[in-house]
Amino acid sequence: MDQTKKIKLNTREFFAEHKKVGFIVGVIFMSLFLIYLAIMIFFSSLNDMSAKSQIQAQDLQTADNGNFVERLFPEFKEVGQEILDQSGLPAASGSSSILINTITGLAEDLGVIDRSIDVNTIEIEKDPVLSYVVFNKPTSIKKFIQTKPSVCLEKIQVIEKLDEKSKAVENFQNTLKSMTGFEDIEVTGTLDENTRERIFTLQSRYAKILYKSKANKEPTRLMDKETTHFLNLLCGFDKEEPDDFINIPTLRYSKKTSREVFDYNTQTKEKIPLNNSLATGTEEAIFSPDGKYVVFRGEGKNDVRGNSGEIVTEFVNLENQGRQILEKNIDSLDFNSKGLLVYGVPEARTLAIKVYDPERREVRRLATIPMKEWSIYWVGDGSTGEIAMFNKPSAYAEGILMILNTTTKRINKIVGPQFGLSINKTNLTDYSIGSIGGIGNLRTVLINNKTRSLSNLGLSTYAEKCSSTITFNGIFCAVPKNIPQGYAYPDDWYKQKISTEDVLVYRAITGTTTRIISDFPNKSFSIIKLQIDSNGIYFLDEKTLSLYSLED
Repeated sequence: MDQTKKIKLNTREFFAEHKKVGFIVGVIFMSLFLIYLAIMIFFSSLNDMSAKSQIQAQDLQTADNGNFVERLFPEFKEVGQEILDQSGLPAASGSSSILINTITGLAEDLGVIDRSIDVNTIEIEKDPVLSYVVFNKPTSIKKFIQTKPSVCLEKIQVIEKLDEKSKAVENFQNTLKSMTGFEDIEVTGTLDENTRERIFTLQSRYAKILYKSKANKEPTRLMDKETTHFLNLLCGFDKEEPDDFINIPTLRYSKKTSREVFDYNTQTKEKIPLNNSLATGTEEAIFSPDGKYVVFRGEGKNDVRGNSGEIVTEFVNLENQGRQILEKNIDSLDFNSKGLLVYGVPEARTLAIKVYDPERREVRRLATIPMKEWSIYWVGDGSTGEIAMFNKPSAYAEGILMILNTTTKRINKIVGPQFGLSINKTNLTDYSIGSIGGIGNLRTVLINNKTRSLSNLGLSTYAEKCSSTITFNGIFCAVPKNIPQGYAYPDDWYKQKISTEDVLVYRAITGTTTRIISDFPNKSFSIIKLQIDSNGIYFLDEKTLSLYSLED
């Protein structure tokens, strides 16, 4: 037998002998593969649960008995889903097909809104406003309380005895009597029933201030140490202690014509100027979330030949009025919660992504990406270090959303390509708000950054008309009453060829609930830069750039 036949015979004998062993190995391999699939499905479900719990946690953080939005919420007019969602799109879709989703018929439905809802539209600033931010500003109690005593005889002492008559109680009664709203207290010199009831009213009115370190303490109806310190503070007898400051929701804004910055106290309605800059030509202002920093961008002066100037970016520290000119022609920028500024600078055919640290006054280069036309922003509050980017929206071009991990330097595509894709960041890491356009088409979607999917929200509005705050498991958007046909979206809106008349809408992201907050029956608004805060809802009117709020 030659060598070749011997090899073939040995091979057949080997497979015949080890056929059973091979079958067992195959079964083991298949079992391991099935176990791997089961583990991946399990962890995927955990991720979904984590995403849902993140939204629920946000709700718990924003829930408060004094929350304006929460008080208003049960009164919202609910709109039938058949009106707002005429497209017939499935709840979630990654398809590139775009279907028109107008809200014709919504205007007729608005006539049945309950006009007894006490929601007021307040004009905060009539002059054109570049931008604004709402944040909690530490304010001294003495400065915050407007109804101070006008009679302060001497320092008030703690007294908890009911029947004994004393000069100290009489002094207390005279002091309280001089405050607005407490004029009916009788000056008897004893802690009688009338006095104790007036003390109860005072303690209830300022409970969060009086008992800030004792969350469960109830009004005592007595001249306790918290109440006496409060009145002595207002009278100037006590010095302010470190905890005699409260966080007041403050709206900080910049005027367009002069770059002047003002603080608007949402409680007292006071306006306080912070600077007196008279610089002109500013086209954009971006505030940090805590209001500490602001960046002004605008075209610089023309050169001697009359050529258009370059884009100049000035970084301003509003606490010490420190200023620094950043590099020229910055194209897009965004602050994170720590005050770090990410921005993009066009370089030849690429965009350089950099981060400016204002505390160290340092610039760090993160990455360079192909093409120059990108908008960038921090994902969520920026705590993850991820940066999102999308190419400039156009009805004639397909856009994509990508996320850069600044640690690994990896870029992942999230959604796209989609025509007219525009993005608005949210306060939650896992979500972005998007709008998809085209010729005659406009619809709003919720983008899941983690699963890389998008869900139809059943609204026809631009992402820029939605608030970045996701709260109460939903988003707030300004929705045009009518979407004109035959226009390119969003191009013609950017070019101001079309204007809108909006209603303010709440849309749940975990269900189908859609409710109208206000249809603005007395005035027409085209809303931009919408922001939601526990004390109010704020926006600019696109036509006048005046600053408004909805408050109760």
